[in-house]
Amino acid sequence: KLQKLLYYAKGFFYVFENETLFDECLKAQKYGPVVQKIVNTVKKYGKEPIKTEFKHAQSIDDDKIVNFLEFIYQNISLEYTAEKLITLTHNEDPWKKTPEKSQIDENLVRNFFVDTYLKNIKGNQQIVKNEVLFLALTEYNAFKYKKAYEVLAQ
Repeated sequence: KLQKLLYYAKGFFYVFENETLFDECLKAQKYGPVVQKIVNTVKKYGKEPIKTEFKHAQSIDDDKIVNFLEFIYQNISLEYTAEKLITLTHNEDPWKKTPEKSQIDENLVRNFFVDTYLKNIKGNQQIVKNEVLFLALTEYNAFKYKKAYEVLAQ
């Protein structure tokens, strides 16, 4: 589940901030996109909770990033199981268009998320299949870009 959350955080950060959240590349693996460095760090836990690996990680001082990660946690982590996230990623172009064990092109991730989510939010088109996720994104977009969102909604 952690790997899928990293994928969605990376993709949605492009939507809302038009920049990358982290520099590590994503790889297409059997169960969806992963950050290999994190796989290597936590693989010993399998499906069990991660207990100690990140206790000494550097804290995040940027409120924008903290708020964004809180949004990902509240609207994706709490809403979806790991199995559901795997299913979602397997139906998305970044994973579908990348051979297994290959690096996922960063532009493919950015373009997929921007085209799928940002353009649909701005155009008020709900082609995004998961209504809960679409509503969460719309609310976050409204929160972050309130004035611009109000203009677009007119």
